Amino acid sequence: MTVTDPNTAVSDRVRALEERIRAWAPQLEQERTLPSWLVDELYDAGVFTALMPATLGGLEMHAVAWMDMVEELSRINGSVGWLAMINSGIGWAGLAPAVARRILAEHPRAVMAGNQTPGGQAERVEGGWRVSGRWKFTSGSLHSAVLSGLCVVVQGGQPVFGPDGPDTRSVLFLRDEVTIDDTWDGMGMRGTGSHDLVATDVLVPDERVTLRTAAPANHPGPLYKGIFMLLGHSAHALGIARAAIEAAIETEAKGYGVLAQLMGRDGAKMAVAEAEAIVRASRCFVWDAVARAYAEAEQGRVSRDATVNLQLAMVHSVHEAARAVDLVFHQAGARSVFTSNLLSQCFRDIHTATQHIIIFKPNYKTLGEWFFTKDQPGGPLVSPGVFFAR
Repeated sequence: MTVTDPNTAVSDRVRALEERIRAWAPQLEQERTLPSWLVDELYDAGVFTALMPATLGGLEMHAVAWMDMVEELSRINGSVGWLAMINSGIGWAGLAPAVARRILAEHPRAVMAGNQTPGGQAERVEGGWRVSGRWKFTSGSLHSAVLSGLCVVVQGGQPVFGPDGPDTRSVLFLRDEVTIDDTWDGMGMRGTGSHDLVATDVLVPDERVTLRTAAPANHPGPLYKGIFMLLGHSAHALGIARAAIEAAIETEAKGYGVLAQLMGRDGAKMAVAEAEAIVRASRCFVWDAVARAYAEAEQGRVSRDATVNLQLAMVHSVHEAARAVDLVFHQAGARSVFTSNLLSQCFRDIHTATQHIIIFKPNYKTLGEWFFTKDQPGGPLVSPGVFFAR
């Protein structure tokens, strides 16, 4: 679907960068991070403030319009599209508005990166929290002025437990408080700068240590009442699949010599058609799920049913996108194995994306348990967890 929203202009602005981004792709692979000129261009286009609350100067885009933008950048380059998702500015919503404004005033044009899997420990001390930890896969680490990590709260070296398990807090660091350990050397999405974030005995003030559920309390907009940012995984994967289909058609158009021309390339044509159907069908499922959940958010709250539907669409679409890429890659012949071929990059990028814990196929088990037990007495029997409506 198409959403009538002024922020759809962001997609037009990033599309204007396509030629320059594609020309820079080899350097992205080698340098494993964005160049400063592209960071500035993406910031100016609104990419890094897309999900930042409007009251803080961000765009607070409609979720569907934001998905369009992430998909388009991912079609242009998988690494750039990934950073458009991860560095979207959603983290600013978790801070008290006065704190966020002060940090932004002191660090203009700050990009925020982070990893919200527990990688550190935070202990309450006089003056704030004492924090140490290591967070892997901190995408955008080298161009971000503020970085966040999820910590388990400890007391006397032992975890503190609440009614739902270990107490966790999201901690925001300034760049000079932490170090970046150069660890990112992945097979795909090499330009994301997904290095390790390391904090060693850092004293962090209370105002930069928040509960993960802080965003709805701080900002009432519908964007902050659901798991919409996570659906960027779908937009990213489907953008890569779209790029692979386009690359397969271009590769095929260049021909495979006299013998291939005489034999015909029915297999390639069939693969492209099937991949096209896969991508279109998956996209419809995801975009419809997001639009329906966002409409609920505009009315006050996203239901658990809608949130489960979002996660189902997310997991399904990423793996279907990988299936579409595989179809056209395996029909492209030997030339597709060269790193200079866009199909090779799409293949490596999509299979790196599928390894993310959020969209692991075992998540289907939890989703299946929901469908089996949601209508039973006392159901559903699955824990709400991070993926379900707050």
